[in-house]
Amino acid sequence: MNGRVRVKKSSISSSTLTQLSILFSIVTLSIITWDLIRVKFKLDSCSTQLDNYAFHSPELNTIQQHSECTKQDQHFVLLFDLWERLANFRTALQQIMAIGLDSEFKVVEPFVYETKVQYGMHLPYLFRTKNASIQGLSTYFSTETAIENGSLIEYKNWRNSASIHDPSVQSTVGYISALVVFDWKNELPRNSQTADPFWWCDGTHAFSNVIEDGTTSNGLISIGQDVVYERIVCVDGVFVENDKNIGREFFDELFELVKAGTRFRGKCGAITLAFENYRKNGFGKYATHLIKTKYQSQVEMPLSKQYLKLARTVIARKKHELNSNAASIVVHFRMGKTMALLEEQSDSITLSEWANGCLHDLKNRTESIFQTTVKDSSEKPNFFIVSDLFNQGMKGGENPKSLEVRNLIDATKESIFEYFPNATVFNPLEHNLGSDTMGKSALVDLSLAVSADYFVSMRDSFAKLVQYERKLSSKDSDIILCRLNQS
Repeated sequence: MNGRVRVKKSSISSSTLTQLSILFSIVTLSIITWDLIRVKFKLDSCSTQLDNYAFHSPELNTIQQHSECTKQDQHFVLLFDLWERLANFRTALQQIMAIGLDSEFKVVEPFVYETKVQYGMHLPYLFRTKNASIQGLSTYFSTETAIENGSLIEYKNWRNSASIHDPSVQSTVGYISALVVFDWKNELPRNSQTADPFWWCDGTHAFSNVIEDGTTSNGLISIGQDVVYERIVCVDGVFVENDKNIGREFFDELFELVKAGTRFRGKCGAITLAFENYRKNGFGKYATHLIKTKYQSQVEMPLSKQYLKLARTVIARKKHELNSNAASIVVHFRMGKTMALLEEQSDSITLSEWANGCLHDLKNRTESIFQTTVKDSSEKPNFFIVSDLFNQGMKGGENPKSLEVRNLIDATKESIFEYFPNATVFNPLEHNLGSDTMGKSALVDLSLAVSADYFVSMRDSFAKLVQYERKLSSKDSDIILCRLNQS
C-alpha cells in the first residue's frame, strides 16, 4: 500500500451536508444568544444588588465613596439643644469641642437663634418654615479658628461626609446614626441587665423631643426635609455629671455601641450622634480639665467682628451727640433670674427692694468712676444700659407670669433712667439686623460691654463672659454682688 492512507469517499450527498451546516449554525447562534441573555441578566441583577448593597451595606458604601473622602470612618456630634443662653451656651459648646479634640470626633457647627441652640431651630429647614434667615454659630461668634483647629466642622461639610442615598426621595440626605437623650434625673427605663451608662432606648420616643416626619422605605426616621436618623440611645446624665474619672473611654465605647448597633454608614463611613438635650454640667469636670491643660486656644470663639464694629459705632455716635469725650460706661443689670425665683414664692415686695437696691449700688459705682475720670465738670456721663428688660431680653427664658410682676418690671425700666440720666439702650430698629432681633441685640449688648471704657455689672454669667473678654484687651471690670435679703 506504499505507506499512504487512503480516505474512503463519503457517501453523504452535498445537499445533506448543507442542511447539517445550517443546523449547526442555528444551534451555535442559539447557544451564544442564550449566553448573552444570561450574562445580561446577571449583570442587571448584580447591578441592582450593588445599588441596594451600596445603601444597605456600610462596607461597600464606604468603598464606593473612598475617592471622594479625605478621611474614612469619622465621628461627629450634632447639637440639637443646649438650654443655656449666650454665656453658658458658649461655655457648654467649648466644653464639648474640647472633648471632641480629645476623643477624636468633630462637633458640627450648630444653628443659633435667640442666643441659644434650641429645639425648633436646630436644623436649616426649621428656619425656612419661619421665614427666618438660617443662622449658624458664625452668626454670633467667630468660628474660623475652631474650624481650622479641627474642633468644629461646618454643617455643609458634615452633610458631605455623612450623607446617604435615600431611595424614598431619590436624593442624598444627612444621616444621623443615633439620637442621644440624656437622662438627667434617672427617669428613663433602662435594661436592668447592664450597668453601662448608656443603652439603646428606641421604644422611648416619648422622651425624645425631635419632631418626626415619617419613616423612609429603608426604616430610617425622617426629621425634616433632608435629615434622617436610625436609632435612639439613652445616656445616664447623673453619671456623666458626677463621675470624676470619666474620660475618652466613655466616648470610644459610646461610638462603638452605635457602630455595632446600626445598619448604615454615612458617605465616608461616618457615624454621627445628635445630642438632644446636652447641658453644660454634662462632662463638666472632664471638659474643664481638658480646656485648662490642653485645648484652651483651640476652642476659642471670639466675638463676631460684625457686632464689635457696630458697638464701636454706637459708642462713637453717642459721644458725638453729647459733644463729649467722657469715658463710655456700660452698666449691666439682669432682673429675670431673680424675678423667676421670687415669683415662685409670690414675693414681689422683695423683688422690688432687690431691684432698687441693686440699681442703687450700680449707680454709686458708676458715679465714682465718672468723678475720677471726667476732666471737664460740665461733661455729661456717657452711660449705656445692657439689660434683659429691653429688646425682648427675657424671651425664651424667664418671663413674668403675674400682672403684679409685669407692672413692677415696667416700673423698674423707667427707674433705670432715673438712676442713669442720659443712658442709652441699643435700638435695633435703627440698624438693619434682619431676623432674630432679640439674639442679635444681645450680641450687640455683649460687644458694647466688651468695647466700652468701663464696665459695671451685677455678678452673673454674662458679667463673667464680659470680664474674660475684656481681660484679653487689658481692660478691667467692676462686678458687684446684688444680695437678695430674704427673711
